Amino acid sequence: MPADEVVLERCPSYEPDLVEKKVQVSLDHLGGMAAFVRPGQRVLLKVNLLTRRPPEDAVTTHPALVRAVVREVQRAGGQPVIYDSPGGPFTRRSLEAIYETSGLKEVALETGAELNYNLAAVELEHTGSALFHGLTLSKAVIEADVI
Repeated sequence: MPADEVVLERCPSYEPDLVEKKVQVSLDHLGGMAAFVRPGQRVLLKVNLLTRRPPEDAVTTHPALVRAVVREVQRAGGQPVIYDSPGGPFTRRSLEAIYETSGLKEVALETGAELNYNLAAVELEHTGSALFHGLTLSKAVIEADVI
């Protein structure tokens, strides 16, 4: 699979069975989820949790899409973790509210996917540049096997 390959599948609704089919077809073009995920790997699903809004507002990643990707990760033997660092305060309380309102809490309950509540950060140093000396990353990102 070329590194620059992109797959587009038209999906006219968020009807769960249709979304799952379209995600599976898209992944099949890329060699299936198993081309990216091995059994036992912790897979961070970086969804868009910009703010506390319901799915129909199209601000956060729709739960039907997240559910479909979670199921594909699970079929490949991976352990999915739903993750993002939303705008505003990055607290457990804000994450709980966003997961609830966006429908992702329900996805996690249905599928057994983990919702990330790890708020820790890790400082990474980079000494090879005069301009760039390091960055701060979420510990959840560092702990993932696949993103």
